[in-house]
Amino acid sequence: MQFFQRNKISKDRQKIEVYMEAHYPFQVYELAIDITKYLGENLEVTPESIPGMEEAFHEEHERTFSIKDDTYLECITWRVKAIGKHEREALLPAKDAEPVDLAYEPAKNTGTRKVFFKEFDDIKITPVFHGTSLSYGDTVHGPAVIEEPTTTIVIQPGYRARITRYNNYCIEKENRAKAKA
Repeated sequence: MQFFQRNKISKDRQKIEVYMEAHYPFQVYELAIDITKYLGENLEVTPESIPGMEEAFHEEHERTFSIKDDTYLECITWRVKAIGKHEREALLPAKDAEPVDLAYEPAKNTGTRKVFFKEFDDIKITPVFHGTSLSYGDTVHGPAVIEEPTTTIVIQPGYRARITRYNNYCIEKENRAKAKA
């Protein structure tokens, strides 16, 4: 619950799933079974929970491997997945915000990089943008590079990337008149 509090996620946007990874004796692989619905009110294992958890494992084992055994289970790992949905819309500009075309806007451009594009059969000096500095309504025309903390996105010539309301990239081919301009 501290995860939700720390990230300021309201109660109606919280979800918790609990998984049991188990196997039959002497098996070297485990099956992950969602046992959330069998747990008590505070997600605790109770004596009433155990038969349902065991049956869920047996059914999944039979579905996966076509074998069901009536022997005991060995529970190897317990996992909890906390899922919180941020109210991100409040952090972004309004839907009717004026789009910002970054084609010639150096304010968010963090420099350039030499990039080979087969469309030009040559290396081009290409603007580089930090994705964390882009916001809803921004448009980046290719050729361009957008650097994120965990990935790099190359916008090919003739394409553009628009930042959506949810801070995703919508990459689309530009119409020919715009691409030639």
